[in-house]
Amino acid sequence: MRFAAALFLVIGSATAADAANPPPNVAVVCPNEFRTALTPWIEFRRSQGNVVEIISNEGTTDQIRERIRVAGKPGKLRFMLLAGGANPRMEIDPAVRRRSIPAHIEKAKVVDRWGPETEIATDNWYADLDGDGVPDVAIGRLPVETADELAAVVKKILTYENQPSFERWRSRINFIAGASGFSPVVDSLLETTARGLISSGIPAAYDTEFTYANWHSAFCPDPRQFHETLMGRLNEGCLFWVYMGHGSRTGIARMRLPTGQVRCLDCGDVSELHCPVGPPLVLFLACYTAAFDSPQRCLADEMLRAPGGPVAVIGGSRTTMPYAMTVFGSEMIDQCFRNHAATIGEAMLRAKRRMVDAGQSGWDSRRLLMDALAKAASPAGSDLAAERFEHLSLFNLIGDPLLALRFPKDLEIAAERTIAAGRRLAVSGQSPCDGRCTVELVSDHDDAEAGSPRQRFDDSDDALAAYQRLYRQMNHPPVATAETPVERGKFAATIAVPPAAVGRYKIRAFVAGKSDCAAGAITVDISSPHATK
Repeated sequence: MRFAAALFLVIGSATAADAANPPPNVAVVCPNEFRTALTPWIEFRRSQGNVVEIISNEGTTDQIRERIRVAGKPGKLRFMLLAGGANPRMEIDPAVRRRSIPAHIEKAKVVDRWGPETEIATDNWYADLDGDGVPDVAIGRLPVETADELAAVVKKILTYENQPSFERWRSRINFIAGASGFSPVVDSLLETTARGLISSGIPAAYDTEFTYANWHSAFCPDPRQFHETLMGRLNEGCLFWVYMGHGSRTGIARMRLPTGQVRCLDCGDVSELHCPVGPPLVLFLACYTAAFDSPQRCLADEMLRAPGGPVAVIGGSRTTMPYAMTVFGSEMIDQCFRNHAATIGEAMLRAKRRMVDAGQSGWDSRRLLMDALAKAASPAGSDLAAERFEHLSLFNLIGDPLLALRFPKDLEIAAERTIAAGRRLAVSGQSPCDGRCTVELVSDHDDAEAGSPRQRFDDSDDALAAYQRLYRQMNHPPVATAETPVERGKFAATIAVPPAAVGRYKIRAFVAGKSDCAAGAITVDISSPHATK
């Protein structure tokens, strides 16, 4: 009896102690001189119910990871933030080392065949708690070098999380593709791949814009306005801004014309970033753009630090491969728009784990097709599984892994599914939130010009102005719009269908509320007003 009572006291004391000191679900590696600047972020995350443990940045990478693993032993660790840069000057300057968190450097086994470097800088290694090479927790880095820089980035993150704006930017996705420069066949494949990711992965309710740095393509704007267009896609506010193409440490590849080259985006452009509402999350499916261990700050670092720049950036730290990049991009789209990951870190963690999953039972037709094409096109001796695995290390999050992803809620729409052009179309629906509803009629079919690449470059004013008109047409602006209030979850509106609108269209609706938003879409077939019954 005494033994039982004593055992009860021990268990009871342990339980009380555990309740008073729960294990962390968030680990933060932070230099001492940055802790004051990080305090608002720590307090905010704790107010959300997170248990945050601060870990020293002192010592070797092995010593830092061992501290992380100790924090993660109770099995509750889910997120990890590295609050400091990885400037290689830390090797010779103790002052720089005190405020830095070294990157792990591992030997490349696949991409060294295609790039000049044989080593990969990665943070993925810190997130691998069991040593199998696959991340176990969501990790991100704020690559700052001063306390003031950290304070500014923290302010941007908290502003994003707390902003009351639930406007159209939350349903806008901007895709940018850079020409491969290899051949028209490869360029066509790149366009097809990028557009395939959009059409098969992004819900129809989202407003997706596609911009292609290839003068042959119907999705290329007036080359004279390409830089302005690209910057506008960043500054207009959007949920995601995605680039697929060539990259370097300081920028993305210039657009090539028969008459010269056109500037796209580089570190010198960050002063032009000014997105006061809806700063995007940026995904670079490109080489080197997130080489966070470079002596010269990389594009991802500069964009995150820019006051008007994106709130988070994902990119490759070294040479990246088209096949593995496409798989990663596809998995990211799935985690965000099909599985609705709660945070950017969780979306990236799950995407990485999915891309190296050897079992094909959960793969959809898109993933199976990507693998079949890659096997057919890859040189003899290529190891696609090894390529995917190496990209776990290559892709890194420059940002806060706990950054919340707020997707529009589902909106129900009702309308006639067939109608003659020139008539008025009644649209109604049910929304999970009240607010102001914008209803749009948007073309849902590819224009014939998309399949007919330009064969000759004409740099006359009229020809280049025609580029811009076709570019806008290819991105399907609304042909009719109506606005209506949503009260008690219900809305109704009438759209005047233009006489020239014939074919497959979609009705797209977005509700902007005070504390939430919703989006939905349905298709409608519009016949010629002169068609016989």
